[in-house]
Amino acid sequence: MTLNADDCPCALAVASMLDVRLISDLCGEPDSESHHVVYALGRREEPAAGLSGFAVTPQFKSMGDLEGFCSKHKEAFEEAVQQDSFPEKWFWE
Repeated sequence: MTLNADDCPCALAVASMLDVRLISDLCGEPDSESHHVVYALGRREEPAAGLSGFAVTPQFKSMGDLEGFCSKHKEAFEEAVQQDSFPEKWFWE
């Protein structure tokens, strides 16, 4: 799954300004009602390349919720870009 300007303009803008991507993962126990996909913005861990994974948003059960979060907090993400580094702890943690 990818971000697009028609469905998720704010999430796409935040991902672009922070140079991160959409991360989707399966959560919950397989073969149970709690098994679902979650979405966040960040980078996946790449151990072979020596890169740690991280998220710049919480995980959401829908792309619409991720878009809403990015829309609501776009200014906070812009401040992180102006500081030219990611904070040790994000405002939502």
